[in-house]
Amino acid sequence: MDLQPSLAKTTEAQASKTCTKCGETKLASEFYGAKRNTCKVCHKAQINSRRQTPEGRAVVRIMTFKRVYGISLDASQSVAPIEHQCPICAVTSPGGNGEWHLDHNHETKQLRSWLCSVCNAQFGAYEKKGHLFAAYLNDHAH
Repeated sequence: MDLQPSLAKTTEAQASKTCTKCGETKLASEFYGAKRNTCKVCHKAQINSRRQTPEGRAVVRIMTFKRVYGISLDASQSVAPIEHQCPICAVTSPGGNGEWHLDHNHETKQLRSWLCSVCNAQFGAYEKKGHLFAAYLNDHAH
């Protein structure tokens, strides 16, 4: 009795999964993990469709802060107030992509405030290289 063909079928079956979104059977490597039931293509499409609405962007933002920074946000924290003013420059329009940026301490994970796009970019650079800016201004003071 030859066990090789049945062993090969078992290995093939274990190496493939069926996506619950598109219904296609694909290799396990085409899924993000053993626990995911949607393939990479369908998962990316789902995330991209979420980004099309303000509510969807808020969901993506919540997931990103949790995954990247370990910060848990509730829905009310993930969306900046409609009537908002940047605490640094006092503008009332966020600029950039039209969304306020949630400033936070990268070491302590403490949330600070919502910043406009310009201040968020500049403050991020200052946070990383502030000592260099201070030294430059000190060396070039007139």
